[in-house]
Amino acid sequence: MTVTMGPSASFRLMTDALPEWDRVEVMREVYGRTVLKFDLDPLGPTHVDMRVRALPGLGIATGTSSEFRVHHSTPLIDSDDIILLAALDGASVMRHRGREEAVGNGQALMMSGEEVGLNMIQPGGMRFVNMSFSLKQLLPLIGDPASALMQPLTTGSGAMRLLLDYVQSIQDAGDVLTPEAWHLATAHIFDLAALAMGATRDAAEIARGRACAWRGCAP
Repeated sequence: MTVTMGPSASFRLMTDALPEWDRVEVMREVYGRTVLKFDLDPLGPTHVDMRVRALPGLGIATGTSSEFRVHHSTPLIDSDDIILLAALDGASVMRHRGREEAVGNGQALMMSGEEVGLNMIQPGGMRFVNMSFSLKQLLPLIGDPASALMQPLTTGSGAMRLLLDYVQSIQDAGDVLTPEAWHLATAHIFDLAALAMGATRDAAEIARGRACAWRGCAP
């Protein structure tokens, strides 16, 4: 596990770099209960390679994982964040708010971090993008996030595709960005997430204006 501190705190967790007898414990205690606030139970050989990044009001985890039972239990609830899981390859099944939905290639789902939930990563594992958004920062942009919970979202086009591509590029950039660049990147991710989830009209116009300003659009 490698850790980088700065305007954006990040670490990379690779189970193959750990002694085999420590892998399950590290996943459960370091990543599961401490970082993700989930109980992790492997359902087969444990193989994980992921980059985790913490920004103000935003958490990002990207990478690959083998088959796991991922349980957000009552003792681990410590925020009201909105959690987004996108499956780039592989599949999982999510249970939340009395509903069950499959998340396969090219799909995404959201759940509330202040309620219990279960995610079953299916045999063959999964390549994913997982994000947690501060509800306080997201509310002005989308109004009623509850209406988007457990509603399957496509990742292959529109704002969701832009969001996932942008997050992947941020992860690939590593830790070389300036504090100002990280601030702008975080705002841009919130804007794209709001557009993907169903932004209010005012928020959508603000997001488009900011994006245009950053790209230097012609008047």
